[in-house]
Amino acid sequence: MKALKALYTGFCKVEEYLVSTCVALITFLVFLSAVARGLKHPLNWAQDFFPAAVRLGRFSGG
Repeated sequence: MKALKALYTGFCKVEEYLVSTCVALITFLVFLSAVARGLKHPLNWAQDFFPAAVRLGRFSGG
């Protein structure tokens, strides 16, 4: 039972890192996209990345 608890704890840490990374990446890309749009050079590909990152964070428990 201790091995299962250790495995679950490790899985939760990996999941937490993944969700945190997604949130940080989304925040950075939103900021970068807003700045680029203000400079008349929008980042069109960033808008395609947002839904994927949000889904990843949402469905992985974040």
